[in-house]
Amino acid sequence: MKISLYGTRGSIPAPSRRNRPTHEFGGNTTCLLVEGASGRHFVVDGGSGIRLYGEDLLKANKAMFSPDKPLVALLTHVHWDHIQGIPFFTPIYFPKNSIVFYGNCNYVSSLNEALQNSEPKKITQFALEKQQGKFVFPVRFSDLQSNVTFGDNEDLREGLEIDGLTIRTRGVNHPEGCYSYMFLENGKKFVDLTDHEHEPQLSVIGPKDAKMMKWIEGADVLLQDAQYTPEEYDPEQAGKKGTKKVGWGHSVDEKVIRMAVDAGVKRLILTHHDPTHLDQFLLDRETVLREYLGLQLKEKGLPENAMSVEYAREDTSIEL
Repeated sequence: MKISLYGTRGSIPAPSRRNRPTHEFGGNTTCLLVEGASGRHFVVDGGSGIRLYGEDLLKANKAMFSPDKPLVALLTHVHWDHIQGIPFFTPIYFPKNSIVFYGNCNYVSSLNEALQNSEPKKITQFALEKQQGKFVFPVRFSDLQSNVTFGDNEDLREGLEIDGLTIRTRGVNHPEGCYSYMFLENGKKFVDLTDHEHEPQLSVIGPKDAKMMKWIEGADVLLQDAQYTPEEYDPEQAGKKGTKKVGWGHSVDEKVIRMAVDAGVKRLILTHHDPTHLDQFLLDRETVLREYLGLQLKEKGLPENAMSVEYAREDTSIEL
């Protein structure tokens, strides 16, 4: 299994500038590719990074996906930073290309829509059509020449095996809902857990936290949202003043580390970087968090190499 990071930024793209560098960790919003041992592609989320994935497919002459082996696109949810790159994903315009989007459950926007349709549209389909709707984008989603179909994330709860790789999913704590994806292959476990907010009490591991720790237990690699520092998330708990971000749907780096240690995660990669977090901030914070991890491991009597922590860097890959 190979995991390639095409977008590691959260909320909105943060292009690198001379006085605001972001090239070390990346400025594109969320997108990652999982390649199974069979060579099958599973792309997770369609933030601005998916445009680069499309370019790589074209360069490698691998941009065509047949009906029997479609590109599997897994959307954690349809907030803008997770779908905004899809209109610029070139392979979606190719005739006869087959793409299946797995996403949120059924949704009906109005009684009129319910009466006009034999079955309600998926939230995913509804959002992608609105993103390329009239007055918003010059090409309608319905005009794309590729063969696009939609699956339901709820169908992945018990696991879906495709060419030897198993995908499972669970709902996580985020406004309007979100899903985490687990990938299992050849005894290895990778979990993508973006846009999840732990319980707000930073010093306490609550029941909901324990449930999520069971989900990530023993992961060889965990890619998890850790957009905020404790001071940013809840200044009051940190003894400071400022705007709370409790309830915004994102996690705190230090609590994520403690939960990952207790869950027996081997490699923790923190992602969904806040757009205000520039390269130097993340480099400095990464040093602080590695020291913090060391203290946590020592406190629990675990060896120094029991777990590693790092920030996700765009345009890098992980082999499992």
